[in-house]
Amino acid sequence: MKDLYFTKQNISESITFSEKDRTFIEQFRSNHNRFGFAYQMAFVYLTGCFPTQDPLEIIDDLLCFTATELGINSDEINKYSKRRQTIAEHQEKIRVYLNLRRFGETESSLLKEFLYKESCRLEQTSSLMAKAQEFLRNNQIILPANYAIRRIIGEQRDAARKYIFTKLFNQLPIEIKEKIEELLVITENRISTYQILKEPPGYPTPLALLKLIDKINYIKQTGIIEIDISWINNNFQKLLARKARTLSSYRIKEFQQPHKYTIMTCFLWETYRDTVDHIIEMHNKLITNTYTRAETELGSQLKKRRQYLNTTLLLFKTIGKALLNEELCNDELRPSIFNTIPPAKLEAYVNETEKWLSGKKVMYSLCLQIVSVIYVSILQVS
Repeated sequence: MKDLYFTKQNISESITFSEKDRTFIEQFRSNHNRFGFAYQMAFVYLTGCFPTQDPLEIIDDLLCFTATELGINSDEINKYSKRRQTIAEHQEKIRVYLNLRRFGETESSLLKEFLYKESCRLEQTSSLMAKAQEFLRNNQIILPANYAIRRIIGEQRDAARKYIFTKLFNQLPIEIKEKIEELLVITENRISTYQILKEPPGYPTPLALLKLIDKINYIKQTGIIEIDISWINNNFQKLLARKARTLSSYRIKEFQQPHKYTIMTCFLWETYRDTVDHIIEMHNKLITNTYTRAETELGSQLKKRRQYLNTTLLLFKTIGKALLNEELCNDELRPSIFNTIPPAKLEAYVNETEKWLSGKKVMYSLCLQIVSVIYVSILQVS
């Protein structure tokens, strides 16, 4: 545990001496034995293992925490650390008291089985280390040294990879393997199809959408979509696909065949899924952009039509008032218009126009019908 660092907050959150613990600690007569026993118990609560005995492994903040909890001077640890036989005896008492199991062959086999399964979905050592420590704690097994856990992680991760890579390699037909090899070929333009497939979707345009569709079709042509890889953990698929995106064609071609075909299969499958999502997203954006442009254009046209309508209504209003003016000396025009539209009706139309111009109504179609009747009548008279 020497490679781990514990903050005061970690210590206070991880350790709580219960009344039972305190009663058990108080059975020791001398201060240095009570303090040393409590320190080792706190060490187990914090780390999941016992401190090394020679010399006694000391975590300063844990020492201060124990001294505060017991009300005993932390210097008592100096006297306690010189008694290796007492330290060993106390560790055994703590193990029995907390019902802890030593890390033996049975426990090692359990951990290997657990890490093998976890390695089928996780890759990073840090993640597997955290999972291993959690597994051992939950099963009340004393944690071995970190290097021992790392060794088991390495072994089981290699075994899990070998199983996945070999199984998928045997599952792929020769035609698909040849297609994968073609993806990695560097053309005269110093770029491979694999590199093109890694390119991001780009800004939403019809051309970009067509490129995404071409990408989907190309992946389908490889036949990889017909291969069932659901037996591979989804997280592990994503992990291999992300790793592939960081590698060049040259680097992938250097892998052994099972590794190469597995990482490329996961890459193609994940790219296919992502591209489908990108197509849907880009299509929605294009539709939205088109709708927005159309809405803007429609608003502009409606604004122009409203201006035209207002002008037309003003003209209509002027004509109507002129026709209703009894002082107008045109004996032929007025009788002809009044034969088509009675004065009372025309006066009502003019009054209706006042409402339109003041914004009190929004029935443009009715007003346009009125204007069209008047204009047709005037044209006929003319």
